[in-house]
Formats: sequence, C-alpha cells, structure tokens
Amino acid sequence: MTLFRENLPSGLYFLHLTQDNRKITTNKLIITD
Repeated sequence: MTLFRENLPSGLYFLHLTQDNRKITTNKLIITD
C-alpha cells in the first residue's frame, strides 16, 4: 500500500484495510510536519 499525503493535514488517522467486505486489519497513522 502506498499513501500519498499531499492533501492530508497533520493529525491522527485510522486505517481500515478490508477485502471482500471482511476487515483485514486496523491501524493508526500519525502525520506530523
């Protein structure tokens, strides 16, 4: 997975990865400048 953050401001984000309507994983992402 590649994340392009050009338009994302600093903050806390929650990522939910799903496949075939099933949750594979959930993670937190912190973006700081």
